[in-house]
Amino acid sequence: LPCPAALHGPPAPATMTDDKRFSYEKDLWEGSKQVYERYEEGKKTVGDAGKLFDARASLEAEYAKKTQAMASKPSSSNESRSIGAAWNAMKQYHEVAQKSHSAMSLVLGKEIVTEMSTFRKDMQRQRDQHVKAINALNTELDRGRAAVLKAKTLYHQKSEATENALLNHEKAQQDPTIKTKDLNKLNSAAKKAQKEADSANSSYQTQLQDFQAFQVKYEDAMKTLLNEFQMLEERRTVFVKDIFEKMIQAQERLISELTDAH
Repeated sequence: LPCPAALHGPPAPATMTDDKRFSYEKDLWEGSKQVYERYEEGKKTVGDAGKLFDARASLEAEYAKKTQAMASKPSSSNESRSIGAAWNAMKQYHEVAQKSHSAMSLVLGKEIVTEMSTFRKDMQRQRDQHVKAINALNTELDRGRAAVLKAKTLYHQKSEATENALLNHEKAQQDPTIKTKDLNKLNSAAKKAQKEADSANSSYQTQLQDFQAFQVKYEDAMKTLLNEFQMLEERRTVFVKDIFEKMIQAQERLISELTDAH
């Protein structure tokens, strides 16, 4: 992903005077390496957080299951009065704990982890689309460069051949021993070579103009794709923030329920 401005020379240093907001399009002059690496870092963060929350959901489910099994066992004691009341309160607390931890498991597993998995897949889908578009642009750019180089090389070859043909004809004109028939052949060869050189030059100019027109298209398209990658990163940042807030809210709800049950 060469920087669009690189098509027209080295970029000017990035400044923050016009817009203090960081921009992929303005600031990531080194191209796709930084863009792709940042995407992979973000993807890894979402993946690692998803694994952590999934493991936490499993622990919460396991804790709730074992707590329920423990709390559901009938008591062999017929203790009454304050001790009996305390004992019943202890059992009730564990019943509340079982329900609260079970709810926490569901929030983490069926809501947060599932949502993160869906988002991560959507991130990858969008990333693949952008990379495919970038690769197509770069392929077309390389093809255009190659076509210009080929046309330029052919033009130089035809120009050199024309110079040689004209030189041979001029030398022949100065040679009294050259027959008219041979002189005419050399003249025809020089005219043919000139015609081919003119055609090669026309083709070269056309290829060059087409490539210059594509450079404008390339720059605009690349700016759009850089912006798409930036928006993808911004959406990821907002998404992770929202997920962490959901996790904190679920944790606070769990703590509040357990505290109230004491």
